[in-house]
Amino acid sequence: TDFSGNLIIEATLSANKATDEYFEVYSWSNCANANINTYHNLEGNFVYLRAKIQDFSFGVVNFIKLSY
Repeated sequence: TDFSGNLIIEATLSANKATDEYFEVYSWSNCANANINTYHNLEGNFVYLRAKIQDFSFGVVNFIKLSY
């Protein structure tokens, strides 16, 4: 709620989820005072997905829902 920062979705093709081989597949940048309630389709053959927050200033991330 009223989140300020960058939300980045990353993926990897590696079977090792602890790898450093994640790459960015989508991002919401400069989400100043944002209440994001949206969806975005990601196309790819990924093994793992993760969400990353950068440049967090204030607010709350209640949840990030990923489904396949």
